[in-house]
Amino acid sequence: EGTTFYWKLFNEWKVSPQGLSDSAISREYFGTGRAAMMLGNEWNLRRMLQYPDVDYGLSPFPYFEGGVAVTPTGSWHVGINSKTKKLEEALAFTKFITGKEAVIAWHKLNGIAPARPDVYEALPEVFDNPMWQLFVKEMETTAVPRPRTPGYSQYELMLREAFNSIHYGADPRSTLEEVAVRIDRELRKYR
Repeated sequence: EGTTFYWKLFNEWKVSPQGLSDSAISREYFGTGRAAMMLGNEWNLRRMLQYPDVDYGLSPFPYFEGGVAVTPTGSWHVGINSKTKKLEEALAFTKFITGKEAVIAWHKLNGIAPARPDVYEALPEVFDNPMWQLFVKEMETTAVPRPRTPGYSQYELMLREAFNSIHYGADPRSTLEEVAVRIDRELRKYR
């Protein structure tokens, strides 16, 4: 049902042109009025500042009547290789890069939602904004983490390819059935 709705957005209702898989181009189309809506992530709040004349708002992740509101989450992860010969250095770097000051700097550089609650408290001038409050509310109430698998990159790539095919007019049901087989086959090696 969701992918059929997605298909209709581009192929029937034409609320956004086909072929805008690059987020910078999508932002440009939306920011210049050539697209009626844009699906995007929180870093677009900062990047949309380049279009100061655009009056826009955000909506929560949609869901169908009778369904459950779900907000996908996940981003970069920090890990240490179990075979490292530099464990102390790796631990020190991991503590640094996940620490409050580094996370503040990371947010200021790219606008990504911080994983640390104390960063929201440290930057009220950013996070008291009503648009950010929508993101925060979703993170607190409807957030669902990414699938936990070392094969997430492969999973994500195959799913992205499937959604791109649907975006360009492929049948949603058969496309999802085909990608499910591919994903199951690829992720079998991680079991």
